[in-house]
Amino acid sequence: MTADRSGPARRLVLLAGLFMVVALLAGCAGLTPGSDGNANQEPEVPTPFQALAPEATSTETAPPPSPSPRPSASPTATQQATATPSPEPTATPEPTATPTASPVPTVDGTPREGQALVDALRGGGYVLYFRHAATDSSQGDNRVGDEWWANCDPGLMRQLSAEGEAQARAMGEAIRALGIPIGEVWASPYCRTMETARLMDLGPVEPTTDLMNMSAADVVGGTEAVAASARQRLAASPAPGTNTVLVAHGNVIAAAANITLAEGEAAVLAPGIGEAGFTPIARVPPGEWAELAAQYGADGAAQTCEPTAPDQLGPFYEPNAPERDSVGQGHVLEGIVRSAADCAPIPGARIEFWLAGANGQYDDDHRATVVAGPDGTYRFESNPPPPYSGRPPHIHLRVTAGGHETLVTQYYPGAGQAEDTFDLVLVPLPGAAGEDAPAPVEPVIVEYPVPAGSRPHDVAPAADGGVWYTAQGSGELGYLDPETGETRHVALGSGSSPHGVIVGPDGAPWITDSGLNAIVRVDPATDEVLRFPLPDDSPRANLNTAAFDGDGALWFTGQNGVYGRLDPATGDVEMYDAPRGRGPYGITATPDGGIYYASLAGSHIARIDLETGQATVIEPPTAGQGARRVWSDSTGRLWVSEWNAGQLGMYDPASDSWREWRLPGDRPQAYAVFVDDEDMVWLSDFGANALVRFDPRTEEFEQFVLPSSPAAVRQILGRPGEIWGAESGVDQLVVIRTR
Repeated sequence: MTADRSGPARRLVLLAGLFMVVALLAGCAGLTPGSDGNANQEPEVPTPFQALAPEATSTETAPPPSPSPRPSASPTATQQATATPSPEPTATPEPTATPTASPVPTVDGTPREGQALVDALRGGGYVLYFRHAATDSSQGDNRVGDEWWANCDPGLMRQLSAEGEAQARAMGEAIRALGIPIGEVWASPYCRTMETARLMDLGPVEPTTDLMNMSAADVVGGTEAVAASARQRLAASPAPGTNTVLVAHGNVIAAAANITLAEGEAAVLAPGIGEAGFTPIARVPPGEWAELAAQYGADGAAQTCEPTAPDQLGPFYEPNAPERDSVGQGHVLEGIVRSAADCAPIPGARIEFWLAGANGQYDDDHRATVVAGPDGTYRFESNPPPPYSGRPPHIHLRVTAGGHETLVTQYYPGAGQAEDTFDLVLVPLPGAAGEDAPAPVEPVIVEYPVPAGSRPHDVAPAADGGVWYTAQGSGELGYLDPETGETRHVALGSGSSPHGVIVGPDGAPWITDSGLNAIVRVDPATDEVLRFPLPDDSPRANLNTAAFDGDGALWFTGQNGVYGRLDPATGDVEMYDAPRGRGPYGITATPDGGIYYASLAGSHIARIDLETGQATVIEPPTAGQGARRVWSDSTGRLWVSEWNAGQLGMYDPASDSWREWRLPGDRPQAYAVFVDDEDMVWLSDFGANALVRFDPRTEEFEQFVLPSSPAAVRQILGRPGEIWGAESGVDQLVVIRTR
């Protein structure tokens, strides 16, 4: 702990009794600070924690009066069954997986600091409540749109500043270096709190309205309801051997526990102890985590050899930078390259550096490669990295060493910092230390012919190891046995022109058939064909693709400007007009059961409200990019093949943010996109006659040129170790085996 905090911290022992009395009285009074009901007004009676707290740098605003209910817009179904509008929030919120407090205290409620605090946290059992990191005080919060609190637009909502982003990263890095085990991570759904939690990188982040800002409490039951649910979170015992992290707002913990925190500051609480259900044992300002790590994080391999957190490669990486240890003056970065397996130094590791010059531009004069010495040490001197494009100052690093995974990360210096130590800890490759380590598996491409004239359009790996494909040219569903190469076809009906095929929760193939204007199911055991025609009054939809939501309903797209929903249990089909007319093409389900589609002609993606059927347009940064297909990764991020622009796009719903990357080559045409079980992104590139793999961790593409041309792979699906595509141009299926 820093010197100016050590004296007040010791006073916690004397004032702990006073806190219990105040907390109990506050609980009986509903914990609404202040006489006028303002949830942001500081309490008149100081608590032990208030005696330690600095004045808050940016207080949250008081909740405005509840708005008048607004009608929800609902699309018109093209048959009698209509969608039900989504109800407005009521005064009684539904709890979001609220945990219960343990009735038996399992942790020590004694106030702690320094080594004692670190040791306690390493044992697990505590709750760490963080107020979000530093924000831009020039920005304000505006109630614009639905779920306005989650908006990441700085013109509408207060966001993290560059300082706050660096602050959150540094706190997370220090906590990892200290070897503090973290279990669940929960955050208020505000963008600035979710972003703080994600940048800390302590584990998967779950949003919860239990910690909703008091400024928005009126939409989830009011300030008393939020205070009560927050108290339950503070009193909930973590899983054995772990600590729980909560990231929220200053006014929430003020109402729930009478504690005042500055931005980025944390309160450490012992759950299940005391009349209030929890007892505070420490508070940690944002900068103090790094001090604790420097003092107490070097007492064992488990603390010193946590792998270095990866970061974005960025768009300015260039390989083959010259070997040199200086590209300027004013900042020195040094450290040791180590292996996470045993903390041993890695001699000869190659470290590539690149940063912006003093003018904020990247160029070859500010790139270098440094080779670590026999003891794994390195030293790199440069100009102080400047901020640019709203990002904090940083230096990019890419580290390679035999037997270890490539590390791509970024270093963020403090304001005015002229030198620093930054150890680089690499993850060993599986089996790298053993004599019988398996050799890396090179991807293998295999093509399988299908009957001439089939023109296979889409593929879907079957549950029995085979592969389904739509034979668009013959109006049939095909099946390939990869073991024998044999195929069989199932006729779907007169006039059939099948487009997409997926395997449903029932294990059967489901087909979107534009020729029949129907959804078709084929029984995998008997080949029985069951058709679900679109309503009689529906125009020809030009059906494209389909996906099942979390409740088992099948959603599908039609390029003629519609999308729809089929209930497989009843056979009911509902149709909806797309908000911008022609274009709905690819469609995907997220891990939580949500549905998004891509509009090729409309150059956007859209999120479908599963209750109302209403689609909300989400615009990619590049105008007219031609969003053709879309696929979700395991975290719910949406990956989009941008046909017109030759780009891969990524939309993160949690932060409402986009990124885009151009595919390699002179004239890329990104048609299909798929994300495999390792979250690697695959695309088909018509321009290169290739399948392309993109690694989101390194932001690097790898191209696999196909043996036959023009392959024209229009869709990709896979299973672990296999990536399948339909080569519509040469009547073949293709697989890339990666294991």
